[in-house]
Amino acid sequence: MGSSLPKDKFLMVEQLKKKGHIVGFYGGLTSSDALTLKGADVGIVENLWSTKMARENADLIIKNGYFLSMNMKSGACAYHNIQQFSQLQLTTCISGLLVTLVVTMHSGESPLTTVHLIWVNLIMCLLGGLMMVMELQGTERHTQRLAKRTESLITKVIWGNIAVQVLYQASILLILHFMGNVVPSMNEGVRNTMIFNTFTLCQVLNLFSAMNIVKKEVLVVVLRSHWFLMALAAVLIIQVIIVEFGKGLASCVRLNALQWLICWVLAALSWGSVRAFKFLSAHLQRTTSALMVSSHAGFSHLQRRLYVPICLFLILSVSSYCFRPEISPLALYIH
Repeated sequence: MGSSLPKDKFLMVEQLKKKGHIVGFYGGLTSSDALTLKGADVGIVENLWSTKMARENADLIIKNGYFLSMNMKSGACAYHNIQQFSQLQLTTCISGLLVTLVVTMHSGESPLTTVHLIWVNLIMCLLGGLMMVMELQGTERHTQRLAKRTESLITKVIWGNIAVQVLYQASILLILHFMGNVVPSMNEGVRNTMIFNTFTLCQVLNLFSAMNIVKKEVLVVVLRSHWFLMALAAVLIIQVIIVEFGKGLASCVRLNALQWLICWVLAALSWGSVRAFKFLSAHLQRTTSALMVSSHAGFSHLQRRLYVPICLFLILSVSSYCFRPEISPLALYIH
């Protein structure tokens, strides 16, 4: 569109937006591109080869056009990280509120206090924010279909991951609350502290699950992010201090080594539940696709064979039911 008239460029951008596309316009060599730059979702100009009016109406100013593809990859990566951050926040809020609601309605007092929920949300904002600035997206995602304008930020896959995590965390914490009295050495203070500690560790490991840290390329990026590692170490150290010495502020009691191990194991199983869900979903999808492909030809042949007998049976059933309901084939079959 470089040699087209300004009105044609603007018309092209408007029509693409009406079709649901997210439009980026790269121009700015002349002042006439200002209207199109302002009308596009993302107006992109070069710093040196653009007019002052174009730069004022642009959303993104780059130094060189060769970096445009890199910027698009960075944008796709940022979109992916925002999706994961939203998944983490929704999982933490829904699971925490669900446990608090059920236990409060049953016992009148929740093991997760206001201080606990505030601390966990601070953890997720800190670690999740640092996660968003890391380029965790693999190279295979750059070739996937870009999101449309009307597409939801939270996809069905993300909702499935949230549902699995919420169900697991709520189930484990509720079982620990209602059946923790069975263990002789577990009093109410130890039980509530273990619930808070397990809930916090579940969110930290859920962060690693969302980052897909098992991939080598992601692990390399994480190990090179010193700020994230420092924040993670600080969070874990503060968590130990809160549990061991936060009796007055957080209503916690000290846990022994076995109780700490139980908390870590329960939190690690939450990571395993998501991986098991993804494996089963992928396996079920492959199996269903294979069955549909293999049975398509046979089904069409069987459908042609059974079409006439089924039609005759229905016609005879309806006609005989209208005149003699007691001897209709349908009535006899049901009988």
